[in-house]
Amino acid sequence: ERFTFSCFWKALELLRHRAGFSSADLKEAKDAFRHFDKYKTGVLSTRKLPHALRWLGFMLGAHSLETVDWRKGLRQPYVTQVEFLKIVQDHTDAGLELMRRVFRGLAVQNGEGPMRVSKLPAALKLLNHCYLGDYQAWLQSNMPEMWLQKGSAAFDFHHFRQIVTGCRTLARERLRRNCGFLDEEVAMLRVHFQRHDPTGSGC
Repeated sequence: ERFTFSCFWKALELLRHRAGFSSADLKEAKDAFRHFDKYKTGVLSTRKLPHALRWLGFMLGAHSLETVDWRKGLRQPYVTQVEFLKIVQDHTDAGLELMRRVFRGLAVQNGEGPMRVSKLPAALKLLNHCYLGDYQAWLQSNMPEMWLQKGSAAFDFHHFRQIVTGCRTLARERLRRNCGFLDEEVAMLRVHFQRHDPTGSGC
């Protein structure tokens, strides 16, 4: 079946209607908004907004370079769903641009060639250091050939983006299981608990 200009135009109109989101991403963002809009008011307080962004996989590390000033331009202590979707899109765009910069900075041929797997830990640390504990398991499950080649393998930006997205998904799922707590926050709670549990009884 031919993909005509008319088909292309319809796809472009659909993307514009969804503000650049895929159908799955749009549904997930709306679901997150509804999840934190507990009383179904149609707005989200700015106090809850960071939690909603974390729920979607943004702002998952205190040392992440992925930063967006979402407060810029807000005049009220709350956001509507339309405003929330705009903030989510801003974070998505900023994350993609950061990925590009990190990849170009560590890829061979002054950023024009592929990146070696040996550079992956440094790249992930620049993006979000909590990904360092996830990438090996993700590679083993999703890119086993690259995982087996270890340091001799290389990948392009498309594969790098897949790896980062996979690590982010794992970190996001962990945050949801931990009731919204970040990895660092869970670790600190464990430390405080162990200080008051010298016998190691767990209670």
